[in-house]
Amino acid sequence: MSYQSLLLGLGTAVTRTFSSNNRLQAETANIRAGQPIRFIAEGNNVLFGGVVPNTVYFVLEVIDSENFTISQQLNGSIFELQDGEGFMLVQSVRKESLAESLRKVDTMFKEIYTTGFSEDNVGILSVQEDTNPALGGNLNLNSKDITGAGDINISGTINATVISGNLRGVLAGGLSGPVDGNGTRIGNPTIDGLPFELGNPQPSQVISWDGPNEKFVLASLAAVSVDNISLDDVLFNGNTSSNSISVNSVTTNTLTVNNGIDYSSIINAPLVPADVSDLTDTTGIIPEPQVQSDWTAVSGLGAILNKPTLATVATSGSYDDLTNKPILFSGNYNDLTNKPPVPETLLDLGITDGTVGQVLTTNGAGGFTFTTVSSGGTGLGSRTTVSGTTGALAINAVGNLSITGFKTYALLGIGVEIPAWVRLYSSAAARTADASRLETEDPQPGAGIIAEVITTTNNQVILFTPATIGFNSENPVSNTIYASVKNKGTGVATIQINLTIVQLEA
Repeated sequence: MSYQSLLLGLGTAVTRTFSSNNRLQAETANIRAGQPIRFIAEGNNVLFGGVVPNTVYFVLEVIDSENFTISQQLNGSIFELQDGEGFMLVQSVRKESLAESLRKVDTMFKEIYTTGFSEDNVGILSVQEDTNPALGGNLNLNSKDITGAGDINISGTINATVISGNLRGVLAGGLSGPVDGNGTRIGNPTIDGLPFELGNPQPSQVISWDGPNEKFVLASLAAVSVDNISLDDVLFNGNTSSNSISVNSVTTNTLTVNNGIDYSSIINAPLVPADVSDLTDTTGIIPEPQVQSDWTAVSGLGAILNKPTLATVATSGSYDDLTNKPILFSGNYNDLTNKPPVPETLLDLGITDGTVGQVLTTNGAGGFTFTTVSSGGTGLGSRTTVSGTTGALAINAVGNLSITGFKTYALLGIGVEIPAWVRLYSSAAARTADASRLETEDPQPGAGIIAEVITTTNNQVILFTPATIGFNSENPVSNTIYASVKNKGTGVATIQINLTIVQLEA
């Protein structure tokens, strides 16, 4: 069956939805991309395809004169539809959405920013948007901070109360400390947060740590006492190595020994023996030379202490000639005590007995059980019923099922809980390819469709006479039966289908 699209002043009529490509089928002459719309049902018609009534959607793309797609947000992702067929209206939302209003305001401000308020007055909405701002006057921070990653490159004078962190670059004026508005120093600088008293710098002075007063000072080298100075506390002018200090061009070495100074120059140096003859009292230090010896040695380094006595190997004789030989058992098994039980039946091995006609099978891991042989083995199988239940389906909505059955089977009948269109397939791919076929359209030969029925009453059973052969055509072959169920009832419902089948392949 088919529907003609109608324009009744209320909107455009949608007659069909597709889950394979999420398209809606309708005349699209009055539809445009980005248009806000809602779906309504008139008269006896219902909504289908999974859309919610009176909910605002947006036209995402107009495919052609008969198909379009929708989204839940403006320029959002495509809305995933369900397969459906019927009649519902698409009504344009006349009131502009908040997102559309904000978009227009944003466009307006961007236009002002780009073109300016007039030819001679260009507006700047945000310093963040200006990648190369230029200030025409002083920058007043209003007691705020400038923070963030990056560098501050200034070729002028920096006047700061405190500089925290590393100060890199050339300090043309040196460390002058804080100054007043006229540039006159009014305080001393600090080193790592500690006060540094400049005083009146003189040549050859060093920076020394004044421990009692907890400050750095300038002092001559002679005035620095041993009690309050170390190499780490003094910065020597012209120092080029961490291993030495230089004062007035005289270098004093630390513990590093330079070429030309030998071991004999060290006072109180220990005596290093030249060879073994210089050593005295070598007892227990150098062992005596080892010698080859045999097992029976009783003296010297070759003697073996606490060695066991070895038995003499007899060259002739019998087992009876041995002493302390073990007693060998003679008699039958029943004379033994504490003998383990001997299993007489399979039940003694912990295997549960089966019924007549069953065979013993293994799970490949040491477990055994009795099972009934199905068809394809040594016996014939009985007919059985396999079932599957869909999720909640709206009217004309379609649900897919994967039912565990057999690789090849004889289909005797299909029972359906409520009116529905049921299709069985040999593979999942065949089911996908057949999703858009109408009920009134016959399937193509070889399309992978095993059987299909349309029921009109509750709990209706359709028999197949003669029985239909079904099978799984996937690679590798499985025992899955693929089904598609369309709700043709009167309301939203879950639908159970029952397949009566007989196994034909092991």
